[in-house]
Amino acid sequence: MKTKFFTILLTCFIATSVFSQVTINSYKYVIVPNKFDFLKAKDEYNLNSLTKFLFNRYGFEAVMEGSDYPKDLVLNRCLALESDVTKESGLFKTKLKIELKDCNDKVLYTSPLGESREKEYKTAFNLALRDAFKYLEATTYKYEPNENITSIRTTAQPGVKNEVSEEIQQLRKEIENLKNEKVAELAIVKKPVVKKTPPPPPLPDKKMVDKKNKEIEKIKELKKIAKLIKQKPTLKIQKNNKIETPKAISKPDTIKNIQNSQLAKGILKTLTKPSPVMDSDKKENRKNNNKDVLNKIRQMVGNSSKKVQEIEKELTQTEYDKIKNHIGKCWDISYSASEVKQIIDLKISANIDGTVNSVEIVDKSLYGKDAFYRATADSARRAVLDCSPLPIPKDKAELFKSFYFDFDPSFISSY
Repeated sequence: MKTKFFTILLTCFIATSVFSQVTINSYKYVIVPNKFDFLKAKDEYNLNSLTKFLFNRYGFEAVMEGSDYPKDLVLNRCLALESDVTKESGLFKTKLKIELKDCNDKVLYTSPLGESREKEYKTAFNLALRDAFKYLEATTYKYEPNENITSIRTTAQPGVKNEVSEEIQQLRKEIENLKNEKVAELAIVKKPVVKKTPPPPPLPDKKMVDKKNKEIEKIKELKKIAKLIKQKPTLKIQKNNKIETPKAISKPDTIKNIQNSQLAKGILKTLTKPSPVMDSDKKENRKNNNKDVLNKIRQMVGNSSKKVQEIEKELTQTEYDKIKNHIGKCWDISYSASEVKQIIDLKISANIDGTVNSVEIVDKSLYGKDAFYRATADSARRAVLDCSPLPIPKDKAELFKSFYFDFDPSFISSY
């Protein structure tokens, strides 16, 4: 044991004398811990794996703590620097810095703070760590072996190792002997355990039993009602393949005889009535009256065949419905339309090709008073303008230069 103590003192003395003249380039390896102090779990957010990756990227030979170390590192732990990442508090920033220590826990390098403004922890830690490693990249690390470090042997000598192993084996034997003794004592002291039977539960009162029975009956009744509600009623329809034709009710003979006699009397009366004879003077007066009426019509119309043809040319119901349905498609139905029961009269002027020039609301007094009528009339006028051109028949285009259109909101809203 004394030899072991002296070897440890010698290594500490040599290390303290040597490391005063040493830089990070004198170290071959970097040991990365499995967990940083500011995190809760091992390799949380993959931050420890990222530090190892970045050390290897910038020329270091990184090794994870607890993994299989190289042989020279097993013999000499002072060949490696121990890395650590610490976090500093910040209101709106995540701040991280890198520290490198030697085997005597002396800090040889501390990077400036790497910062990130990200809110999510994973991305913030990732970016802040990469920012801190940029400063380590500027050191341009390159391994330069130092005899003072490579000559150190931190492992125990063979003789000391054997002594320690023997002591460990002896301790193990003593622990096993103690366990065996305790087991034997327990076997002697153990008494047969008598299992106590639990007391029977108290009998329930009659009132409680009656209440439970009533509740059970209620639940059963509710279940029956639920089943009846779920059952769909089935209608039994009897199909009659034979169609019975209605039988004609024959009138009695007395009614038939009365009707026939009445018809015969009426025919005889009409035959016996004499036709009125018109005088020649009356005929001439009728002819003159007809001529006067024709002359008045010619004076009003102007005796032109074109205007007579225009009057004869009137819209059919299908043509009118076509225009009405066309305008109804362009109409945006508003809430006010349900409140308006009047027909809205519109004066429309259109070209021969059906394009609408202007649309006027005829009933301006009601337009100014009633807000619902005003909103519906505006939407009707907008619908006529949006539906331009109108489906006007070509042979009747002159009738649509200026015409009146009855806009019925009740009809178009149901369309």
